[in-house]
Formats: sequence, C-alpha cells, structure tokens
Amino acid sequence: MDQLGAMEKSPLSKPSSLVQRAVPERNFSGDIGGANDGSGDRVKVFGSVMEKSPLTHVSPGHMKLPPENSLTEPQRWAASYAFDTQKNLMEELVKFGDFILTREDFLSLTPGAIPVDNIFHMFAMMLTKYNNCMEEPTFWCLPPSFSKDIRQGKSVKQLVADYSKTWMKPSVTLNYVYLPIKEESGLWYLMVIAFREGMLYYLDASMGEVEAMKRKSFIRKLGDDVAAIIGESTYEDFSTKAGCITCSGIAAANGLPIAQTRETSAIWVLNWMAMGGAFQRNLMPQMEENAVRLHTAVALLMAPFNDRTQWITNHTSTS
Repeated sequence: MDQLGAMEKSPLSKPSSLVQRAVPERNFSGDIGGANDGSGDRVKVFGSVMEKSPLTHVSPGHMKLPPENSLTEPQRWAASYAFDTQKNLMEELVKFGDFILTREDFLSLTPGAIPVDNIFHMFAMMLTKYNNCMEEPTFWCLPPSFSKDIRQGKSVKQLVADYSKTWMKPSVTLNYVYLPIKEESGLWYLMVIAFREGMLYYLDASMGEVEAMKRKSFIRKLGDDVAAIIGESTYEDFSTKAGCITCSGIAAANGLPIAQTRETSAIWVLNWMAMGGAFQRNLMPQMEENAVRLHTAVALLMAPFNDRTQWITNHTSTS
C-alpha cells in the first residue's frame, strides 16, 4: 500500500469541518472567529482546513466537497505528489514568506513518523495568516521556537522584536494564545492561554505525575513572558489583558489521552492547534491519527498563500 493509501485507510472526518462536535456540527469559517466560552459540548478535533484552503489553480468544478471519508481529486493528487518518495526529496512544495517545506518535511507526516519541527512552524504560520486576514484576530498561534527561545533566556525586548510583527498582531478581541511546546525528550504538548476563562490550559497526551510540576512551572513562565510582551508599548490598546494572564490559574483540559508516545503526542498537538478561535476545554480522548496527518499535509499544500505552486502549475498544464 502506498503512503497515501495507508493514511486514507483510517476514516476521514468531513473536510469541511475544522472542529467536529457531537452536537451540533460547526464549520471552519464560523468557528475561527466565533465567540465561545471554552466549555460547550465535548469535541473531537481534526487538523484540517481543506475547505478553507482550496487548490485555486484547479478547475472549480473539481472543488465540489467530497463524500465523507474521501478527498477531492485535486486534494488526493496534491497529497500523492507530496508523498511520492521517488521524487526529489529537496523539492520545495510550500513557501510562506521566508519559510519552506520540502518533500522530505512532508514525509515526516507519513504513518509512524515523527513530524519535524518545520511542520509545526508552518502549521502555526498558516493558522496565523488565516487569522490575520480578520480585522480583529481572535487568537494567536505561536511557533515552537517561541517556547524554545524562552527556555534559552531571551529577553522580553528580543521576543517582541522577533515575534510581535508576524505572530502577535494587536487585537482587542484576542481570546486565545496557542503555544506548542517540544521537550528535549521529543514529547510534545500544547499550552493555551484563555483570556475569556482566565486560565492557562495545558493539553498534554503524555504527562504523568513526575513531569507535572516541571511542566506547570514552565507553563507559568510562558504565561508571564507573554504578559510582559503584551505589557509593552506596542500593545498599549489592549495591555490590560496582561493582568488576566498573571492572575490565571493552571488547569488541564478535560478528556485528554494518557501515556502517548512521542509520535502520537506530536499528532495530538497538531490536532489541537487546529481549533484556533474555537477552543474547547472539553475534548474526546480519541482521534484518527492518520486522518490528522493527511489533513494537515493537504491544508499546508493547498493554502492560498503558498508561494511555491510551480509543481501545481506543471501538473495542470499537462493534464
């Protein structure tokens, strides 16, 4: 079975949904900026924004949403092309600004592999670009390098210089901040600053009691540094939110999976990041791992602001 076939073997969520709820269902376009209090119904998240990011280079007739558990022909072709191990591993398939994903990066999304850090960076950038199209963004999604820089002791002034312009657009409607975190062991977890609830949530598929105190201490450190950034003059119009962070409690989301491997913890974090402005603290401890891998890949490949589309143009001109 080829790489794409293996990934499609697991049932796929409807690609029109970013968050699939038990009752009722809501789509990406409504969820990304919608108000919610973070509780709501228990949800199962899929790392997919495929309807939001159509492959515009292909005939609109091919973009009709597929039946459940399938991909459109353009989506399937794009994924098959990206996962073709017979092609140049260094071919650049996605470019957002100065950042690039090659075929070698995408192969880290195949079943059993651990996604490389570049995948998380570009997925965060993709969500940020979608969100920044709104007049008043409702969430920030920071790259893994942010938490790494804090571990290494970067000053608030340097963090502002490095992240404020691209990743932290001032917004009075800011409700959530997503911070994917990778430990030296290779395990991933996600921190979410929830202004509406006044909480620092951790979404962790691998944390036991031994790790709990250490990780919670780092979560508090991250929260304090984000508060310090918001307190800078750049964010004068909504700097009052800084106090909301420093006074926030720390809590786990509900329904987290337990004792996950490095590989699975990484996929869970991609899955949770996709909630965006529709963050929910009540989750379901199951996911279709291969579906999340595939949806993440297709969302990145088909993002409308992908500057590396020559491979698409070559295909459509010869088909």
